[in-house]
Amino acid sequence: MILFGDNLISKIRAEFDNVKNRIWIAVPFIGEWTAVKKIMGTNWISNNNLNVKILTDIRNDAFLNPETVKQFLHKGEVKTLPGLHAKIYIIDNSVFITSANLTGTAFFKRYEICEYFPITDKHDILNVFTEWWNKSKYVNSDWQPNKNKNARQSDNDAGNIAGLKKLWNLPESSIKVRNFKDYQDNILLYNHLMKIYNRDSDRLLPKLSEYHELDAFLN
Repeated sequence: MILFGDNLISKIRAEFDNVKNRIWIAVPFIGEWTAVKKIMGTNWISNNNLNVKILTDIRNDAFLNPETVKQFLHKGEVKTLPGLHAKIYIIDNSVFITSANLTGTAFFKRYEICEYFPITDKHDILNVFTEWWNKSKYVNSDWQPNKNKNARQSDNDAGNIAGLKKLWNLPESSIKVRNFKDYQDNILLYNHLMKIYNRDSDRLLPKLSEYHELDAFLN
């Protein structure tokens, strides 16, 4: 199935909203967290059983938003593969092979196209992603762009974006919950703290669940 425009963003967002097991993404450019949440939604953030793998090329530091990279590091694994140019989104057993980077500019202002198709767990695209993943190197949790580290990274793709106007509609990032403006972001941080706690300390209250123990620690 060929997708573009509003059909592309609505279909990929629907898959993200209903994901259960896997998000594997290969993209050279990653945009602002606010825009990425509109593309991916936020339902996936609270799924603690989700396998999240983000493959990119950190040499493109002018087109990688450090806040978004950090949020992905909180939730899953991020690796770098020099020379990566493909744009692949594997969401459970749905695949999007597209020209669109994971940026608001790509999904909001550019004429992008995508081939969408369902797969089984033995499909060749999984083998390709796994091969590239095994060749790549992990991105450190404290990664920052090499150039002008203190500057806010833009949400732009490479190329001239002057004069580009809105073409397609991006959905809201999540259902708004009164008094919980940053709820999904807090879940990411909480789960990241849980990963650090499990990695660097022994259980002190083994009769409690891990999350109850972490709550006791925080209190």
